[in-house]
Amino acid sequence: YLVDVTEWRELEAQFRQSQKMEAMGRLAGGLAHDFNNIITAIMGYCNLLAEDVGDNPLIKEEVEGILSASRRAVNLTKQLLAFSRKQAVEPRIIDVNDFLRDLEKMIRRLVSENINLKFYLEAKRATISIDPGQFEQIIINLVVNAKDAIEASGSIMLETANVRCDSPGYYHGLKKGEWVMVSVRDTGSGIPKENLQRIFEPFFSTKPKDKGTGLGLSTVYTVVNRAGGRVDVESEVGKGSQFFIYFPLVSDAKVEAPLPLEGPLGKIRSGTVLLVEDDDYLRGLLARLLGKTGYRVLEAANPGEALLLAEQEQDFILISDIVLPHMDGYELANRMAVNRPKLKILFMSGYHDKNEDPGKKNYGNSRFIRKPFSHEELLAILDTL
Repeated sequence: YLVDVTEWRELEAQFRQSQKMEAMGRLAGGLAHDFNNIITAIMGYCNLLAEDVGDNPLIKEEVEGILSASRRAVNLTKQLLAFSRKQAVEPRIIDVNDFLRDLEKMIRRLVSENINLKFYLEAKRATISIDPGQFEQIIINLVVNAKDAIEASGSIMLETANVRCDSPGYYHGLKKGEWVMVSVRDTGSGIPKENLQRIFEPFFSTKPKDKGTGLGLSTVYTVVNRAGGRVDVESEVGKGSQFFIYFPLVSDAKVEAPLPLEGPLGKIRSGTVLLVEDDDYLRGLLARLLGKTGYRVLEAANPGEALLLAEQEQDFILISDIVLPHMDGYELANRMAVNRPKLKILFMSGYHDKNEDPGKKNYGNSRFIRKPFSHEELLAILDTL
């Protein structure tokens, strides 16, 4: 007798694909974590060099060139980490309209003069919960894609609107509820129908090799879904494309102001810092940076060394990486806080989600900083402890 195995083969193909994607995600996340340590060290040494060169314009320009290249590397690791779902995220309440207005100047620099950039920010209520850095990443990726789709001249439109869905599936498969819609529309070449089903796949790209990694749209898809949203696209060859991003509306929420990005470098600080970082270069750099601003720094390459050093100290700030050998940063902080209920802690990582539940904890006064970070960002967040 005959058996139709079509469905079984489709399930088997889906399972193989999911296994492949999981393996690629683990690889991408691990690589990006290591790169983040390297980039943090590069940026830190650039900060030190910038302080030493004074007003020499030639050397300052070269240092800025290194920093600019480092920032591009940061963007690449963000893509890899978002794809692998290991990017450290700090969701905040943001107003989409205000955020896009603040981004406008940067977006205009991304597109050439022959492209007409228009904003239609019509959402009356535009508060959503998302990591601001990831929201910026979404918008930049979509605008760059739209720009690349326009061969000569054309237009890119960024729009916002409120969408109320009373029956599931009515708007691009949305669930019932209230949503904030953000769309990026272009008058470019459009996407062929056979490619529409694949554009969100990692490493799939129709661009020339020197014009993209194939991670842009897969990053958008991953980040939007992680924020509880939905992404869809409509396109017609020769007429252009429109990407729709939907986020759940957060009603009656106050927009959260970001922390100041810079702490005063000239300010002399005091106190003891116990620094726990298994990367030797990064640990040495951070110790040097902190020491220059007045802190007494105790260095530990692993949790065991940190616990031994802590036995000799009572009052200190713990700065610890989360991913450590033998014991993670959360457990280390728990052990140290048993007899130090007022222990101040700064966790750092470019790999873990800061909202990942560490379980029962003995500490309360803790903050998180995402790698890679600048000297100014580190000092600014330490000043809040």
